Amino acid sequence: MAGSVSTRFLFLVGDALSVKKLPKFSKAASFHKSSYILSQFGSSNGPLTLKSLGFKNGVETIPKFEKDKVRKKVSTLQVVHGSGKTLAYVLPILSEVGPLKVSPDDAKKKPDIEAVIVAPSRELGMQIVREIEKLLGPENKKFVQQLVGGANRSRQEEALRKNKPVIVVGTPGRIAEISSAGKLHTHGCRFLVLDEIDQLLSFNFREDMHRIVEHVGKKAESGPAKYTESTIKRRVERQTIMVSATVPFAVIRAARSWGRDPILAQAKKVSPLESAPRPAGPINLAAGPSSGSNLQQSNAVSESLPPSLNHYYCLSRLQHKVDTVRRCVHALDAQSVIVFMNHTRQLKDAVFKLQARGLSAEELHGDLGKLTRSTILKKFKKGEIRVLVTNELSARGLDVADCDLVVNVDLPTDSVHYAHRAGRTGRLGRKGSVVTICEESEVFVIRKLQKQLGVAIRSCEFAEGTGVIFRRTGGFPLGLKRMNHRGAINSSTEGKSTSTGPEKTREVVEHICLLKAKVELSDEDEKDMLDFLYTCQYQMRGILAISLGRISYQNLDSYTHAVFMRFQKREDLVKFYENPFYLGVLKDHVTPYCHELIYVDYESEVEDDILPIFRKGEEFNFGVEFLLLIAFKESSLEEAADDALTSFTKLLMEFPSLIVQATKGTNFNPGSKDYTHAVVIRFRSSDAFDIFMGSSEYKEIWRSKFQPITEKKLSISFSVDPVGNELM
Repeated sequence: MAGSVSTRFLFLVGDALSVKKLPKFSKAASFHKSSYILSQFGSSNGPLTLKSLGFKNGVETIPKFEKDKVRKKVSTLQVVHGSGKTLAYVLPILSEVGPLKVSPDDAKKKPDIEAVIVAPSRELGMQIVREIEKLLGPENKKFVQQLVGGANRSRQEEALRKNKPVIVVGTPGRIAEISSAGKLHTHGCRFLVLDEIDQLLSFNFREDMHRIVEHVGKKAESGPAKYTESTIKRRVERQTIMVSATVPFAVIRAARSWGRDPILAQAKKVSPLESAPRPAGPINLAAGPSSGSNLQQSNAVSESLPPSLNHYYCLSRLQHKVDTVRRCVHALDAQSVIVFMNHTRQLKDAVFKLQARGLSAEELHGDLGKLTRSTILKKFKKGEIRVLVTNELSARGLDVADCDLVVNVDLPTDSVHYAHRAGRTGRLGRKGSVVTICEESEVFVIRKLQKQLGVAIRSCEFAEGTGVIFRRTGGFPLGLKRMNHRGAINSSTEGKSTSTGPEKTREVVEHICLLKAKVELSDEDEKDMLDFLYTCQYQMRGILAISLGRISYQNLDSYTHAVFMRFQKREDLVKFYENPFYLGVLKDHVTPYCHELIYVDYESEVEDDILPIFRKGEEFNFGVEFLLLIAFKESSLEEAADDALTSFTKLLMEFPSLIVQATKGTNFNPGSKDYTHAVVIRFRSSDAFDIFMGSSEYKEIWRSKFQPITEKKLSISFSVDPVGNELM
């Protein structure tokens, strides 16, 4: 079915862009077959067409009124992993630009860049370039130019000047860098493709993506970009195509700001993007959070999974997980394996252990040089490396057609990232397996993934010499008690105690803002308020992370919304309070909807690594933000308060399977004296939050350490949507 889905996608967009030069194809055409033809295509065969790819005539196209909806719109393509999404947007573009264009009447016109394709990683960018080169043929390779990071910039600029390509493919940093230097002229560009859009919206691409969006297709004489109606009209002339297997709310937000009436193109329909799942609507604190949009989002994620996958999970203690990988590979007789871990520093140790056990394994991550990464990928695709141990780098876009097994050594914290990881296998209609190795305390995450994705994740064991043993067909060992969670967490911390040396930390400044919204606040006003608060990070430097949302449950002080921000240093926070844009947001978009707000600011420390500092990566994409504000009694000794907070910190460290990150500190905001201290904890999920808050350990430490010296406290929580960690 993957083939038929992707073919409908291709013609949906291609036909809307008047693809006449390339013949139509059959719904029964298989991308598995086209992949083989692509790999066998040589220089003597000439440029590829759909006919040469093996597609047949006679396709069921979309109605004309839906074609008109796609034409010259901001389009979001939602695709199945491994179904051929690159062809879905490349072929229609090639029918409009370059040597395969339908109307060559402007041949005398000076060559100019007409399409820009942006990818989040060098590997995905080069993969797209190679596919376009195969379509164009050897004699027309100069019409596409790579602008990826890590390559020689001078040679790239020379190729732009000499070859005058009509399509450029690159990574955000390098494209923005060459554009800023005046060597990349994209004002007349007609197509902007953002592949893996939800990755491109991440924090580390923020400034580069801002420049790309503002300059690709922007008229040179139009002056500085302003968010006006005329600006939007100019942008509509440039077709923006955003490609992803999932459509989180951050993508909806970006599409809405980059054009009018954005549409969502799926396998079977074209619909307004506003119809895609989004966070729950009006404020209804008494009724609790709504699950309708979450269900729609889960359905969309499950539809992105390749249909021919088998899903398993296996229980293992932390210190035995790598050996479980070895037994899993042998039991399933997998020849091409991708192993996912959450932290880069763990990869080398895992590779060493696998190599010591006789498996050919290598690590792949962003800290490696471009030549090393390319060499490792080539060896893996050729079968010279059996196990590739990586992190989030390989979870998106990379096409290793022969990969037959994906192993999650560390849990993905949400269904979206599970789907992206699983999509590395079972590509182009092939069979594949996904195995998640977890501790007993983490089984609730597996249960939640199964429910959200609508797939059976079977429990199994990998025994020496006996292959796979299924503990229970199609399900889990039910009836796990919270006591089991805590017991397993204690054992996992024992496994972690073997690490040597203290971890390096980085000082950060945490900012909390609590709002009391008016009762009559409408859906539209709420969206306007949160949107503008969130966009503050694009107007000033120093903001490392942000999350915000509607408070989940009623609290004694009746606060309805919360905003959390992380700054590099105090000076950045001071500039934030004085920033004209932020003051304007408060005046025009917050105070009209709220009748009270308070601030709490404190200094803390986090692990000195890019993921925990910027609160980015898969662990931070979803979960629950818990804010605890405390006012200690003036009569209480400072040592007692320090002892309580220290004991609380030690308790948090005993729950690594539930907690992603936690910070604490003393409130130094002179305008807010209601609370003396604050704690912010990011839980992996709502289940993890409930388990911790209901634990006897937490209740006991609060009763014995905090209650005797606490005058006032306020505890609130809100669900974290991807918008809290994305660009727009």
